[in-house]
Amino acid sequence: MGGPKRLFCGLLCLLLLAVPLAAQDNSGSINGRVTDSSGAFIPGVTVSLTSPAIQGTRSAITEETGSYRFILLPPGTYSVTYELPGFKTLIREGIIVQGSRTVTLTVALEVATVAETVTVTGEWPVVDVQNATVGVAFNSQLLKDMTG
Repeated sequence: MGGPKRLFCGLLCLLLLAVPLAAQDNSGSINGRVTDSSGAFIPGVTVSLTSPAIQGTRSAITEETGSYRFILLPPGTYSVTYELPGFKTLIREGIIVQGSRTVTLTVALEVATVAETVTVTGEWPVVDVQNATVGVAFNSQLLKDMTG
């Protein structure tokens, strides 16, 4: 009877080894870090992820170290957009995520040129610089005080 017990134990071992293999996930991830042109980390950057492989857009905000992470991504081609006021928007396209792999993206954002426009509305007072005259407004009390 040693044969059936041994066969049962062998099949049980094969079954236990097969369960973790079946449970492996085919999803990948994208992570990275955002810096400025000097290499300093930029927190607060909105990082948006789009792809035909997912519905809608996934977004993340960079942490104090400029890092972000998207997990459980199905295999596919992705586009990543980086946005922060005061910096140029950066779009990275054609990022390929394969199953069970992590893609690491390190990007440097450039400072945007700021063009400030000030618009003032309302009427300006009219000043005649050609015919300037000096005038004094007299009232009865001032006239009385001057004459004495």
